[in-house]
Amino acid sequence: MSGRAGSILRASGPGKRAAAPVTGSPAPAETDEPATLVSLGDEAVVVDPAVRARARQIAARLAVRRPRRDVTARRGSGALVSLPYRGSSDEIDLDRTIEVLAEHPVPEDEDIFVRERMRTQRSVVLLVDVSGSMKGERIRTAAAVVGALSAELEHDALGVIAFWSDAAI
Repeated sequence: MSGRAGSILRASGPGKRAAAPVTGSPAPAETDEPATLVSLGDEAVVVDPAVRARARQIAARLAVRRPRRDVTARRGSGALVSLPYRGSSDEIDLDRTIEVLAEHPVPEDEDIFVRERMRTQRSVVLLVDVSGSMKGERIRTAAAVVGALSAELEHDALGVIAFWSDAAI
């Protein structure tokens, strides 16, 4: 746990009211729904060991692979990087290879550098159901999944959309 806690807006009152119809832009707006601001710090401190184990299971299954080096990438896609030769590219990085060969006159395979295209960033949007059916274990599991994937995707463009009768970005 990182020790950072946010806040959530929790609806209060005995019943649910339908969301106000959307007219206009998706910018933040106000509704007449009663709600209270609740700190997640109090709730986020105690984590049930069973929930933690389940979250780790889910995170292991949902781990997103790193962007691969794409030798057959289209021209212009991904950044051109210099890497030690591993048998996958035939575009030699002469500047880097000559620098290394000046220090080691008898070259090894790892002394030859090649250029490969590497996709370094992905754009990902996570959709999370936070409706009334997602109570207890289900919402904790969803939160664990969002946490695990957001940590895995920290260097990528990431958006999270929570939806119920309405949606929030």
